[in-house]
Amino acid sequence: MLVAGLLTVAVSCALFGIASTAPQLIGFRFVQGVGGILAWASAMTWAQAVAPVDRRGEVAGKVLGMAVIGSIVGPVVGALASFTGTTPVFVGLGAVFVALAVVAARLPAPLVTGSPGWRHALGLLRDHRLRLGIWLLSLGGIVTGAINTLAPLTLADVGVTATGTSVVFLVMAAAAAFTSPRVGRRADRHGRAVVAVVVLAAGAAATLLTGLVSRAGGPLWLLVVLLVGGFVTLEAGYVPGSALLADGTAEAEASRGEILALANLGWAIGMTAASLLAGALLGRFGVVAPYAAVALCALLTIPEFTVLARRSRSS
Repeated sequence: MLVAGLLTVAVSCALFGIASTAPQLIGFRFVQGVGGILAWASAMTWAQAVAPVDRRGEVAGKVLGMAVIGSIVGPVVGALASFTGTTPVFVGLGAVFVALAVVAARLPAPLVTGSPGWRHALGLLRDHRLRLGIWLLSLGGIVTGAINTLAPLTLADVGVTATGTSVVFLVMAAAAAFTSPRVGRRADRHGRAVVAVVVLAAGAAATLLTGLVSRAGGPLWLLVVLLVGGFVTLEAGYVPGSALLADGTAEAEASRGEILALANLGWAIGMTAASLLAGALLGRFGVVAPYAAVALCALLTIPEFTVLARRSRSS
């Protein structure tokens, strides 16, 4: 599945680069999405299958840190294509994905096990850890959708150019790559729920302050620090979320693919809804409202993880 997904993305990237009509662009972008889901779901399942039990959080952090880098670098690649042309950039990306597929095909894959089906996987959702893990990944989609919509507009309002915006997104990517593995190690050491509470509280505060500073016309350096800090901290919720999914399926590994599929679906729905609602709230109520909505989603999640932390401590 991983190799098939990577090759699908490679072909669709190259076709996207030479497309000349809107229907072609939309169609090839849809195929890219199909390939991305194949690659992401199989890669994450693979990583959790081979991760040592006491390092699941750290492994999830590394994988998700790379995923966040990819989601943030995307707009930077788009900016590069505006200078060099779409064909060389996207055909070049296709070649990169072909090389990744070759590397993946040579790796020893984990043992394939038969799946008991969706009924069994949905029955596992009685586990509080799985429900919270899926929600944390969905919240990550909400954060990504909202920030990808709001950040360029917020920076443009204070005179930041397209190049400057790309630099800010690169800083976000670097910060996420640095932070995620460290959050994972702390999730393994101190517990998933405790780490989730910390990152949700800190990220909500930074995100709300981003909206307030933007409305008040605060200094650019402070706006960038809060924007990067809020995004990276809330996105770090991916790490305890993925670790919770691994913990909840530890005794039912055959259903891990279905559980990750549900988490991916939650992420996609969250990102799509947040992208639309962030723009609508910004246009209707001003800059504070969409940032406050993201912060509220994080704050409303904290009580559930506080309960989970107490249960873990008791057991």
